[in-house]
Amino acid sequence: MDPGVFEPRFYRKWTGCGKLVGFNVQVEETDLAVKASVAARKYARELVIMHRAKLVGYANENPRFVTSMRPLETADDAPGVVRMMAEAAAAYDVGPMAAVAGAIAQLVGEGLLARMKESGVEAPEVIVENGGDCFIKTKAPAVVSLYAGPSSPFSGKLKIRIDSTRGPRGVCTSSGTVGHSTSFGKADAVVAVAASAALADAAATAICNAVKQPDDIQRALDAEKKRRKLQGLLVAMGEHLGAWGEIEIV
Repeated sequence: MDPGVFEPRFYRKWTGCGKLVGFNVQVEETDLAVKASVAARKYARELVIMHRAKLVGYANENPRFVTSMRPLETADDAPGVVRMMAEAAAAYDVGPMAAVAGAIAQLVGEGLLARMKESGVEAPEVIVENGGDCFIKTKAPAVVSLYAGPSSPFSGKLKIRIDSTRGPRGVCTSSGTVGHSTSFGKADAVVAVAASAALADAAATAICNAVKQPDDIQRALDAEKKRRKLQGLLVAMGEHLGAWGEIEIV
């Protein structure tokens, strides 16, 4: 984890809060945009600091956890964030860090939901966005805008409705053409939807690595139908677009 890496989140200008309270939390390179039923910035920051400390501590003792591009086994007593990342990565044959943004978003979101329930908030809602990877639990379906790079015909125009009413959803995006993250694919955007944000993050990375030409889009969709780990998948590459599952394009 490089504390020097930070990019402005310009796409946050596209979002609205509705009736939810919006606030940001930044701890070193972790930069979250949170929307919740109540203002909870202090507690969200405490959650980030706690999970980051556990992850950094483990990574300092196990440096391969940060550098490996293949799944790694972890001990049963490893921190929860570490085991979450490792399990998600193993499901898609990628390195554990492929799931880090989704895992942090999920743990913060789950922590905020639990705290709000303890405080008597009825049917609490929360959206945690971490570098484009989201944990969402809302009372009404959430609408997410797609960003696939400045040259994509879909950026800022295509929106996806996610049914986050039946349970939390992880909505994570990977790109082979946008951003600083390592990718071996050519897709402009791969959006994975899963019950776990960590799993969606690992899946988006793996699927993006596999999409190198337009014909790969349908192969990726067919593979995920058989794998049955995701709720939905969208792949954009140039003027080509494919989608499957719990994704409604609006």
